[in-house]
Amino acid sequence: MLRVIRVAGSIVLVLVVVLVLGRSGRKFEDEDEFEDEDESADDWRRDMKPVGTIVSSVLGTLALAALISCGTASNGAEGAQETNAMSKSTCEFGLEGGAPRDAESLAVYLKAVRDLGAEFIVCQFGPERNDPGGRGRRWEASEQGLGDFAAACREAHLTFFANQEVTNYTKEGDILDKDGKDVLAHPDGTHRWDITGKTLEIAVKHPEFRGVLYDEAEHGQMRRTSNTNGGSDDRATGRVHPYFAATDGMTLEQAYNAVCSSATAVAENYRRAGVTPMSEHVFPVMFHTFARAGFDPATKFLKEGIDPVFAAIAMGAAREYGREFCVTPDLWGLSGFPGHPPEELRCSLLYAYWIGARRIFVENIRGLIERKVENDVARYETTAYGKVYEWFVKEYVPAHPRPYTFLDIRPEVAIVRFDDSCWGQNGSQFPDALYGAANLKTTPATAAWFQIWSLLTHGQTREGGLSFWNGSYKGLPHDFFCPLRGAVMYDHLAGAKELAGLKLVFLTGVQISPQTMDAVRDFVRKGGLCVTLDSLAPAEMSGQSGPVADGSGKWLIVKDFRGDEVRKAVAPFLGKPDEIRYQAGERRLTVKRGKDGNTIRIYLQEEKDIREDLEPAESARVW
Repeated sequence: MLRVIRVAGSIVLVLVVVLVLGRSGRKFEDEDEFEDEDESADDWRRDMKPVGTIVSSVLGTLALAALISCGTASNGAEGAQETNAMSKSTCEFGLEGGAPRDAESLAVYLKAVRDLGAEFIVCQFGPERNDPGGRGRRWEASEQGLGDFAAACREAHLTFFANQEVTNYTKEGDILDKDGKDVLAHPDGTHRWDITGKTLEIAVKHPEFRGVLYDEAEHGQMRRTSNTNGGSDDRATGRVHPYFAATDGMTLEQAYNAVCSSATAVAENYRRAGVTPMSEHVFPVMFHTFARAGFDPATKFLKEGIDPVFAAIAMGAAREYGREFCVTPDLWGLSGFPGHPPEELRCSLLYAYWIGARRIFVENIRGLIERKVENDVARYETTAYGKVYEWFVKEYVPAHPRPYTFLDIRPEVAIVRFDDSCWGQNGSQFPDALYGAANLKTTPATAAWFQIWSLLTHGQTREGGLSFWNGSYKGLPHDFFCPLRGAVMYDHLAGAKELAGLKLVFLTGVQISPQTMDAVRDFVRKGGLCVTLDSLAPAEMSGQSGPVADGSGKWLIVKDFRGDEVRKAVAPFLGKPDEIRYQAGERRLTVKRGKDGNTIRIYLQEEKDIREDLEPAESARVW
């Protein structure tokens, strides 16, 4: 009874808070004051051609607190079970973009963000400027800047992450410290803004500060002469400004180790301060490198990618290295901004939620709200994209609590490979420079995993690569749906924990660690099927090809993954061409394609209700 009273009290409190929050129309400064990175990088873009309502969000937090309190007051074990059940469904929602810098405009802007249902904002920040150039276009990570922004977020009931993408659009020597030194220049020759020292100490004093997002971290490492000032600085000088490590002349393994080591030092800087950095990826590579280093992986959805495939790769990295799995649907596309229809955004949000992401944030805010001025008073009007986001966070999610996270997903198929950073750049306008090294090019071994994904997706992904920037996708429509069944990707260090419960393992790429090979041997001997490149086959099977029995299972040793023998062997694990399917704990998640790639149906079935010979029942439909 006490538990009911406390929860009811929380509900009343939330309703009172909501009623008190009033609307106000306020004048804005010129909106140019807070244009974000997407507009400040228009030249670069052209070069590239183109949570609940306030009630439900706060209620979720208070309800969780009420459950913990009740469990502690009555029965500790019962309280722990309830808390665990609640935490499993936790998914927080945010938005990414710039923000106005004057207090009055910022307050109205953040209120509009909160009114959409967002719980946090990922905002563009830059270093404190001490040079005569004065203020930049972004919020400055100064004591006053961080304090003012944190206070505004507190007033709006938001938290925030700082986006350090200023790295990509700042030329050498542009931002100097008090001693006249380039803030972004590091002794090892890299060009990158990290929040460190006193600045980080100031930031973490504010409870609203959550951490730092390294925007398109893998792209920054690989794009070489386009990594500063939108590329113009590099093209004019012919110099390379590496993001995490200068890798020219290294072997692939050396380059991987150099980037991972540098990223580890960056992550440890934040972790010592009590926050975790995120690495955001526009290409489906280096998730495992950065997760191993200590970053929470955040995969782009929409953009130029393939959402279900990108999720499988990023989710594998988060599972393997104990990180949070984050998704950021990005409205930019090959055609510009916004480059995707609202219904594709809806599909991406739904899939990110049901595949178990713990943090979902949409880029860019200015695609969701539009500034209007009437009689010198500015307000924000919700766009068609904003209406999709608001519906999803404030209506759909509260009505459809998720009883699991990505950690409860039980994969059936795993691709195991060295994270070599190959995504198909040799067929694109971007440098074919693995880990950013001019001497490290795409090879048949680094590209072999594209054949596997094409097999698992019934040919929807191309053997040329895993991005619409690759020429093999030219002329194809970009939409959400891509068939996939129970797939995940782990790196060359995966162990028995990652292989547990799998039915099929692919070994591909350039190397597999001895401990991973031991785990795969054990997997096969217990009844599993492993399809491996002959270059990665166990030493005792050197020179063999085709099927090789081993214990209760089997190896299939091949030169590539294109042959009929491979297709026949893996056919039982491919699923249906109109379906995405994963086991989520004791439930089955099924996503069915509708009339087009942006029309889907989603089902969540209890294990006891599953009939393999029948389509999911409508009673199990959640969308």
